Amino acid sequence: MDFKIGEKIVCIHDSCISGWKNRRLKKNEIYTCNGSFIDEYGDNVILVKEFNHPWLSIRFRKIDYAFADKVILEIMEDAFV
Repeated sequence: MDFKIGEKIVCIHDSCISGWKNRRLKKNEIYTCNGSFIDEYGDNVILVKEFNHPWLSIRFRKIDYAFADKVILEIMEDAFV
């Protein structure tokens, strides 16, 4: 998946890597993409701004703004019923 610099992304996989607890991702937290590249193993990697550290892109997904807008609209409609 292609991520753009400055794009907000959501962590979907936060399993801990031994010795990396100080850089631990949190599932469902929103982070900022600070770059991306293909590493020497052919894996897609994202630089996460909040950690200034590379992570495999499979740990993230793009934010689905259309879904979020739909949920907000439903909540607002229910509040006025």
